[in-house]
Amino acid sequence: PTYIGDYVFIGANAVILMGSNIGAHSIVAAGAVVKEGSAFPPHSLIAGVPAVRKGDIRWHEVSAADDSLQEQT
Repeated sequence: PTYIGDYVFIGANAVILMGSNIGAHSIVAAGAVVKEGSAFPPHSLIAGVPAVRKGDIRWHEVSAADDSLQEQT
């Protein structure tokens, strides 16, 4: 079975073949081809033909120091 996790963004013209496993909070780039049987962990940036994991896209929490820097600009 094909599994696509929660909050996965899939770009235009991306192809995800049967038996793929894409972890939650991942991004599949436009035009990517995810081959049959591919498995990607959560928070992955997935791109290419055939698709490979290009990196990790974890979000960070904004700290109080970051807030003070934004107020100065």
